[in-house]
Amino acid sequence: ENCLAINDYIKTGNTDNLINIREINVAEDSGKNDLSDVFEEMLIPSLYNEWKIYIFDEVQKASNGLQNRLLKITEETPEHVLIVFCTTEPDKILPTLKTRCQLNLHIQKPKLKELMQLLKYVCKSEGVEFDLRGLEYIASNADLVVRQSLLNLEQVVHEHGNATYDSATETFDNISQTLI
Repeated sequence: ENCLAINDYIKTGNTDNLINIREINVAEDSGKNDLSDVFEEMLIPSLYNEWKIYIFDEVQKASNGLQNRLLKITEETPEHVLIVFCTTEPDKILPTLKTRCQLNLHIQKPKLKELMQLLKYVCKSEGVEFDLRGLEYIASNADLVVRQSLLNLEQVVHEHGNATYDSATETFDNISQTLI
């Protein structure tokens, strides 16, 4: 059931079915109080002995102090708790924390064609006008990172109501101009 809920979340962004799944963006939610609440929540048994899943995203941005706190919880992980660490920079993770990970998955970026298919699917599902040059520009501008591509698509559609090349270039050219 958790896997189905995660698949639904990935496809739709709908978190209604993520009862025992929590994503923590370490870059944004790494305050001491924020994570103390998460660590305390881990100790509370789930209903019906279901698994509770905690996904720590961008864990490479955690301070050494926070990584040491994560190390402690991984050494004494409560029963029926699964902790997932996601990072794009594994070399920034403390070696002692890495050794506690039982499974390492090395995920490669999708090919441009694959990512464009995903963006095309999203546009069709949402009834958004697009052209292939626009989707290619959006994906390339995100360095072929799926999450960033979807965020870029959302931004272009929010600003222009479509995902055409002209709209995409205007959106990101405006961003470039404000950064200069």
